[in-house]
Amino acid sequence: TFLENAKIKAKAFRPFADDSDWVIGEDSGLEVEALGNLPGVHSARYAGLNASDLQNNDKLMKMLNFKKTSNRKARYVCHIYAIGANEFDCQGTCEGEIALIPKGKGGFGYDPLFIAQEFAEEKKTMAEISLREKNTVSHRKRAFKAFLEKIKS
Repeated sequence: TFLENAKIKAKAFRPFADDSDWVIGEDSGLEVEALGNLPGVHSARYAGLNASDLQNNDKLMKMLNFKKTSNRKARYVCHIYAIGANEFDCQGTCEGEIALIPKGKGGFGYDPLFIAQEFAEEKKTMAEISLREKNTVSHRKRAFKAFLEKIKS
């Protein structure tokens, strides 16, 4: 799971930190409802070990077309596992849907296919919006915001 991967990363780096330091591990990716939440933890290598973003996007579209489904619900997920004075995890998500065709030149990964629910009316993918707009809905920003709130309390 994303959480298990984040925990592995944090625990691997903990021995290199001072006792008073926080160590965090993060893992994130895309889940598509109609595909049983794939690509999930395999998001970066969905089309193969050294697959490009374009290859991963192509496979995702082929799999959705193969399913012949109108369900295009998806979400970006980010899990953070933190080790410091105590251990805890935080999650952030960005709900949305997969576009019918890739659009936009910005972003990376699945951004040309992912339409955040906040931009659904305009049908703008994450690759078509500004970095500033993207950061308002980012799954990573939401997870890190939850992390900061926990360490402050």
